[in-house]
Amino acid sequence: METEVYRIPEEKIIEISKNILNELKNKPKIKFFDETEKIQSGPGVYMIVDLKTNPVYVGESNDVKERYHDLRDTRNHVARRHLGEDKYRNEKNYRKSSSTDKFPEDIEIKLNNYFTNNLRFLFIPISFGRVEIQDAIIKILSNSGIKLYNKPQKRGK
Repeated sequence: METEVYRIPEEKIIEISKNILNELKNKPKIKFFDETEKIQSGPGVYMIVDLKTNPVYVGESNDVKERYHDLRDTRNHVARRHLGEDKYRNEKNYRKSSSTDKFPEDIEIKLNNYFTNNLRFLFIPISFGRVEIQDAIIKILSNSGIKLYNKPQKRGK
């Protein structure tokens, strides 16, 4: 006996994602790294934006609060590594970071200051379909010419 899989059409996922994106943009903008109390634990989709609410990165997590804390450590978040590389690769002592190595300490300090002074964190609780919503929002933003620091996904597509 074959089990039928329920599939949501891509057009519907895009429509839902556009609504979520609009809702996300209207959420309170949380300053890095001193407004932790404004973030609830639990699953959701989040966005890193500049001070004009232009998207920089879109992500999803099983625990948004934990993921917010991950942004303080270059080894724990690809957005931080990509931003650091983009902003500081011409520094005299620049050394590429990875999931096992941070940037040199002075660049880490500059990167923390950059996050605090120029970026904000937005999130919306979502209990299921986070990956699909995240991927659709990335597609929507990328198709409208917005450069994101997201790493291309390879999730069975």
